[in-house]
Amino acid sequence: MPEPQRTLSARQRQFLFRENGWVAGLIAVAVNAGLLWWDHGGNATVSVDAAGEEILATGFLLPTITVLIATPLVRRAVRTGVVERAPLEGVAGIASWTLPGRAVWFGVVGFVGVASVIYALSYVVTAREMSLGTFAAGKLAFVFTYAFGVTPVVARLAMAD
Repeated sequence: MPEPQRTLSARQRQFLFRENGWVAGLIAVAVNAGLLWWDHGGNATVSVDAAGEEILATGFLLPTITVLIATPLVRRAVRTGVVERAPLEGVAGIASWTLPGRAVWFGVVGFVGVASVIYALSYVVTAREMSLGTFAAGKLAFVFTYAFGVTPVVARLAMAD
C-alpha cells in the first residue's frame, strides 16, 4: 500500500501560488481599480469614513466571492487532472463544510480580523480626508495582498474536497 501524500508537490505549490495567488491578486486589483474609478473618479479626496466603508465591504466581499468562484474552479481542476488532489491533513475540519458555510466563514474572518483592524488604524494614522491617489494606492495594495493571501488558502481547501 503506497504511503499517503503528506506534503504538497511542486505542481500543487505552483498551482496554489502562481495560478491562484498572483492571478487572483491581479484580477482583484483590476476589478477594484475599475470600481474606484467608477465610485471616486471625479473626486480629489476621499473621506476616511468612505475609505473605511470600502475597506470593510472589501474585507467581507473579497474572501466570500473568492470562495464562491475559486472553489468550483479548483474542484474542476482536480477532477480533470490539471492538479492532483491534496491531502486533508491540517484542513479536514473546514474542508468538510458546505460551500456557502465556507464562504461566510472566510467573509466574517476577513471583516472582523482584517478589515476592521485596518479601518480602526485608518482613524489613528490619517486625517479626516486623504487624496484619491493615496487612497487608491493603499486600497489596491490591500486588495492585491489580501487576494494573494486568501485565494491560495481557499484553493488548498478545495484541493482536499
